[in-house]
Amino acid sequence: MPLQRKKQLAVVGAVVVLAIILVVALLAARSSRASSSADSQLKQAAGRALPLVEHPPGNLRITDSSLNSFKAWFYQQEQAFAKIARQSQPAGQYVQVQYDDPNTMPPQALGLNAPGRAFVTIDASVASQAVSTGQPQYTDLKQGDHDTRIYVVPIPLPAAFQGSGIYGLLEVLAPA
Repeated sequence: MPLQRKKQLAVVGAVVVLAIILVVALLAARSSRASSSADSQLKQAAGRALPLVEHPPGNLRITDSSLNSFKAWFYQQEQAFAKIARQSQPAGQYVQVQYDDPNTMPPQALGLNAPGRAFVTIDASVASQAVSTGQPQYTDLKQGDHDTRIYVVPIPLPAAFQGSGIYGLLEVLAPA
């Protein structure tokens, strides 16, 4: 094979490799922008819902970390969640909340979710990270053929629950 032909093949090969690299980079950038946009929508939905669970309606007194106080708090959270469930969400997106009181026997693990939606259990390590740091977390969950992106936000607790192990999490879910 003449030297000229080998050079031509090398140039064509290099162009093909560069084209493949460019296509992969563009797809990765597009995916990143889509993920960033989806994460932004999850965060915005949490921002609309969080004030309702931070300051729920009702005037039940939460004076200690007893089961009765936990039930009173949960009742007030149910009232707030009823308002959240009525808020309009982007297509496929919904909100759920979970509350845990590990101090009772049996431990109380309660959840509220949108009508017609199954409650989705997030990984315990994600819940623990959000609770221990007080910072929101993003996580992905695969259920069968469905991928779900979840934004997990710790719910501020009444003063009587501080340090008791009781926690609440607001979770905004959307198809990934």
